[in-house]
Amino acid sequence: MKLTIRLSILLFATFFVLNCSDEEEARTQVYISDQSLQCFNPGVPIKQSSKLLTDADIQVFEANCGILTGVAFPTVCGADTGNINLFLIEETNVDNAENLDFRSVKSLASGIGYDVVGCKNG
Repeated sequence: MKLTIRLSILLFATFFVLNCSDEEEARTQVYISDQSLQCFNPGVPIKQSSKLLTDADIQVFEANCGILTGVAFPTVCGADTGNINLFLIEETNVDNAENLDFRSVKSLASGIGYDVVGCKNG
């Protein structure tokens, strides 16, 4: 009897762990510029960018603001800021997101990355 209970618990735990890791592997980060410009435009709020995805039936699991790294942005009014909106979505939805002008973080050129930062424009 004790052996049966232990085996049941072990099988349940194994199934749970395998399902969790599969779920995480099936998700990826996509990003889109928040279109902010130095001195002028505060950018597209993250909620507005998220709505583009959800309106296209793409579930958003996590949303963050970020900034591109490894890229120089000259300090001049009207220049790009490098600010981006980041979203965790199902890997199977990347093509649909790219049709909405989002890009996978996996597509960033070598040496270019991003840092998650606090959202300034809600």
